[in-house]
Amino acid sequence: MLLRMLISIAICLVLLPAGTGLAHDVKARGIVYVQTIQVGPYTVDMGFNEYPIPAKKSLQVFVEPIDGYPGKKATYRLIPPAGVAEKFYQRNLLPYPGIDDAWVLQHPGLPYEGQWTWEIEIDGPKGKATGRLPQFKVLPPPGIPYWTGWVIGIFPLYGLLWFAYYERKRVKRLIEQDNGARV
Repeated sequence: MLLRMLISIAICLVLLPAGTGLAHDVKARGIVYVQTIQVGPYTVDMGFNEYPIPAKKSLQVFVEPIDGYPGKKATYRLIPPAGVAEKFYQRNLLPYPGIDDAWVLQHPGLPYEGQWTWEIEIDGPKGKATGRLPQFKVLPPPGIPYWTGWVIGIFPLYGLLWFAYYERKRVKRLIEQDNGARV
């Protein structure tokens, strides 16, 4: 019993450093596309968990300054395509727990397809600077169109209405038969 417990502890201690080393690996983060942009004196890698980006699907982006992020603050701004009534989305980039070298943005999803503009503003020891990710295309949302979903969703209602109509006729016929039998 004691031997089994010691072997289990030894295996855990051997595998623990291998697991923590994977946390900083690009593939372990789920990054499929990396874009490098210049934000004034800062060089930044942006890693996307999905690319091209579909609309209305959650988005996770790792923003990693090449020389590290300590001492820097960052804000991102997503500017929608021309013709969209909304102005932009703006939030601070926050360090992700457990990842020491990158900010992580978790956005619930871009609502519209089209050419979006991504701005990053970094305030750090070398000053304040703004950089832009060249316009990136957001694809239509995945899945079936909304109208198709509504048509499929309404089918059970048609069945329920048919069932109610059929039962009403049946009950009416039974009542008429019952009334005829009593006379």
